[in-house]
Amino acid sequence: MEIPRMVRGKDNMWDANVCINFANAVLNWIREHVTEDDPQVTYTISWKQPWQNVELTYAGKTNAFLTESYLKGEIRPE
Repeated sequence: MEIPRMVRGKDNMWDANVCINFANAVLNWIREHVTEDDPQVTYTISWKQPWQNVELTYAGKTNAFLTESYLKGEIRPE
């Protein structure tokens, strides 16, 4: 964890608070927009250049990747 100490207080440097606040804002935004409560439904989240907008695209049930056993909570011993 040297990086935070190395850049603390310097102009235009990485700031953990900015990263945490960004992640919090994105997760809250996703929570507001992903409204269909169905584990078979998928969404695509993208953040492309010029890095100004996060996009959420509804993909429906065509790209589901969670297995039935996972959705049922079945765990296989390793």
